[in-house]
Amino acid sequence: MGIICFWDVWRRYHLIDVFYSSSGINLSSGTSFTYVPQYFSLLHSFRSSGVMTIFFIITMIATLSLLIGYRTKLSHFITLVGILSIHNYRIILENGGDMAFNAFLVWSFFLPLGKSLSIDSLKNSLKSNKEKSPDDLNASPPKLSTNYFHLAYFAFLIQLCMIYTFNFINKTGAMWQDGTAVFHMYQLDTFITSFGHWFASIFNPIINYILTNVTLIIESASILLIFFPLFNKWTRGMAFVIFFSFHLMIGISVSIGLFSWTMMTALILLLQGSHIEFLKSLLSRFRQKEYVVFYDRDCGFCHFTSRVLKRLDIFNRFTWADSTYSGKAPEDYQQILENSIIVFDPILNQFWTRHIAFSKIVSSLPFGFLFGWILRIPGFEKIFGWFYDLISQNRSKISLLTGFPACGVPKSSVQGNSLEIHNSMLQRFRVKSLFAVSNLIAGVFLVGIINNSLTANDGIKERFGKKAMGIKAYSHDLSYALKQTILYPRMSQKWNMFSPTVMRTERWVVADVTFTDGTDTTLFVNNNDVYEKFHYSHFDYRDQFWRKFFGRLHKKSNKKYIGEFKRWLKRTTFFPEYRGRRPAEVTLWQISERSPNIGAKKNPKVYKRVLESASNESKNRKRTNSKYPKNVSGKK
Repeated sequence: MGIICFWDVWRRYHLIDVFYSSSGINLSSGTSFTYVPQYFSLLHSFRSSGVMTIFFIITMIATLSLLIGYRTKLSHFITLVGILSIHNYRIILENGGDMAFNAFLVWSFFLPLGKSLSIDSLKNSLKSNKEKSPDDLNASPPKLSTNYFHLAYFAFLIQLCMIYTFNFINKTGAMWQDGTAVFHMYQLDTFITSFGHWFASIFNPIINYILTNVTLIIESASILLIFFPLFNKWTRGMAFVIFFSFHLMIGISVSIGLFSWTMMTALILLLQGSHIEFLKSLLSRFRQKEYVVFYDRDCGFCHFTSRVLKRLDIFNRFTWADSTYSGKAPEDYQQILENSIIVFDPILNQFWTRHIAFSKIVSSLPFGFLFGWILRIPGFEKIFGWFYDLISQNRSKISLLTGFPACGVPKSSVQGNSLEIHNSMLQRFRVKSLFAVSNLIAGVFLVGIINNSLTANDGIKERFGKKAMGIKAYSHDLSYALKQTILYPRMSQKWNMFSPTVMRTERWVVADVTFTDGTDTTLFVNNNDVYEKFHYSHFDYRDQFWRKFFGRLHKKSNKKYIGEFKRWLKRTTFFPEYRGRRPAEVTLWQISERSPNIGAKKNPKVYKRVLESASNESKNRKRTNSKYPKNVSGKK
């Protein structure tokens, strides 16, 4: 979740002065209505480029904190507020993936994401299990409950099912019935990736028909796979594999923002304890060596490091020992131990010291083989060795500076008292109160998303003959309140990606820019052949944001932004194509192409028209579409 959150903010960072700050395109509507939903966003209060940049940076720092699980709940809250603010500030740029992301961010906020594999869990473990000797380190840790009960997890599963189920229900178009929908998806050149372009080249009618119907089958089977009461371990495992593969294929074939990667991340919560243990057993086969690790027990810093490594050693590869060890050991190990850690392989009767020993330890940890070799790189290896010796020689000072004892680990002598008992009772009351309140809030959101799904998806009427009204049929006021509740964080439940049919007409905007020195350039395309036939490689700046902006700019409600877009193109320095030149004139063209039918022999026509604001458009009614635009000579 932290990786996806970071990437979502980072991919927008370079567009701050395009779509978000006062230096960018002014996309504020300037109008408001009583019954229009108000979406949550802090960015309405921030306009300058500097403040926007700080906001984005703070959000990215919070996502990294969420990634490593440091103060998980706080960092999750800051991340949630930051990403919702960014998403909801520019609705014209959003897609269905953003709304799915919003929903999963909200639901996961109620879940204990920091309970495992996190800095928080490490700190809690060190605090609750205070090992004082190598024997304590070698003892089996206490079993902790892995069960967690919260209504938000049930809501999370419901959310998954609704995304798949309503995407299936809304697929009522003819191309989903005749098996050509996937073919048309792979014809979208403003969406397609290099892999998708190659995959489309090996298509045939049979593959198209199979993939189209497989999509419908797996989407319609989501409820059965996720909530089937029998053999739930197997059905959810199947759901994870099927849907993960499904989204991976979509993610590498078409560029639709973070939808596929968000869904793959959310699917992880389908995995149960037995699935994790199975994956753990597979991972353990990559490194099966077992070592005896000798360390200086009297060094507080060294002992603390050993306690941390013990918690990372989930496969129990290490036996911890000190100078009193009575088992098989290297010759003269007690003398070596005065200046270095020792990693000993009792089977090969071989041992390693200093940074090489530490490299062996790191390589034995989960995924440690990806990093352990770095300490053994020729040339750099001497630097790491010098750094290790520096720490080893000053370990007593480091222990004192970090608050650890320099010699020996003292036994805890803290006794319980009435104040601690009182605080413990208050803590339990606080936890139970928060648990009750959070379940209540999750319940309200759950009812809200179900109600919105039943009222927002038009496919229900097409499939079942009567549009479901949800709570609206019984109480308009309650339905409106629930709608406002879920739309405030932008958890809209209208799931119609590639529904009812796959879009066939693609639109793109081309800007012809003439500079004051007489030179000119063309923005957003890089090849004049695009006017003969769309090709994915002919489009520049081909991402979710420019594509959504261009695809929605022609709509009546958005034409007011066309004039502002042209003015921004004259004053911005965003494009490297300008190279310090000053624009004097900008002409906007909208080009469009309708994807061909399967088996078509001729290329579809590419149409273009001058893109004008609503006020100017009425003055140019006589302008007609033409197959070819003016002769642009490319970037000069």
